[in-house]
Amino acid sequence: MVKTRRALLLSEALAIAASLRMRAAGWPERSVKFIVPFGPGAGADIGARVFAEKLQALWGQPVVVENRPGGDSIVAITAFLNANDDHTFLFAPAGNLTVHPFIYSKLPYDPNNLVPIARVSNTIVAVAVNADSPFTTMREFTEAAKEAPGKYNGAMVQGITEFTFWGYEAAEGLKIVQVPYRDINSAAVDLGEGWIEIAMLFYAMAKQAEGP
Repeated sequence: MVKTRRALLLSEALAIAASLRMRAAGWPERSVKFIVPFGPGAGADIGARVFAEKLQALWGQPVVVENRPGGDSIVAITAFLNANDDHTFLFAPAGNLTVHPFIYSKLPYDPNNLVPIARVSNTIVAVAVNADSPFTTMREFTEAAKEAPGKYNGAMVQGITEFTFWGYEAAEGLKIVQVPYRDINSAAVDLGEGWIEIAMLFYAMAKQAEGP
């Protein structure tokens, strides 16, 4: 019921892996910004803040985390690209970007303008239900959902997570109502309170940054 995926720190020009070399060349000259496509408390947000604290001490310049949730990460991506600034980075899971060309006929940005520069964490993706739910396995939930099409509501992190869940639905012949969230962190609260029956969420395990 779980799998891993890579989270990437993205930028058009600069690599954190080369931070010492950039520092020797006089970079950063001012504050650095990480744009995160999720609200505070999300896995990517926590990872960004951990790295921001360490890099701020290393670089001697402020490192600011800006949360720009919503729009299937397109809000954050366009904000990053429109900044056109070598001191601004996009801190986001790769899965939020790689599926866009497959689910949108037209994008407001050019994917070729995004370059992965460093892997910073492993993300664990899990399918979860309320602790009081009668389902203890994925198979139990699947069988119940087959018997009652449209009865169950679910929430998925936009991007590769919901793309994967759609594949599961198609393979099993299910109809699960997907509840949209601007900030996916709210889904965990709704799951705990019983407003939705299933959620596909994730958390990140930070690691030392390395090249792509």
